[in-house]
Amino acid sequence: MNMKVRENDILDYLSLKRPDHTFRSGRMLVGQRGQHNLEVYYFDDDLLAITEVGFKDFEIKNADILDYSQLKRVTLKKGFFFRKMLVESKDNESLQYKTSRTLLTDFNNKNFNAFIKGEKERVIYENGQFV
Repeated sequence: MNMKVRENDILDYLSLKRPDHTFRSGRMLVGQRGQHNLEVYYFDDDLLAITEVGFKDFEIKNADILDYSQLKRVTLKKGFFFRKMLVESKDNESLQYKTSRTLLTDFNNKNFNAFIKGEKERVIYENGQFV
């Protein structure tokens, strides 16, 4: 059982799934929906990975490596207690995440702040490109 979600553990896991790709730190955000397993999104220029991590034990369960063909928009919003992420597909389906600022990770707050660039709300991906 891990005591917190570590970025390097997920990067190593993704590298095993796709050894031909170089996974870099600073590209992940955690999606949390209640006490369901966490979904850690890895955003790279040409590759999207979603890693499922256990909510209670922080063990990596699985990862799907995708492209951006079905993704329409990703919006981040900074709240006082929570970091919110809205992921919208081209089929107009959406996943809304509300991740606690105190979630035990070594990367989420830092990466979130880098993606949102000091704004309260920001679209980070739209229409096939990062903005």
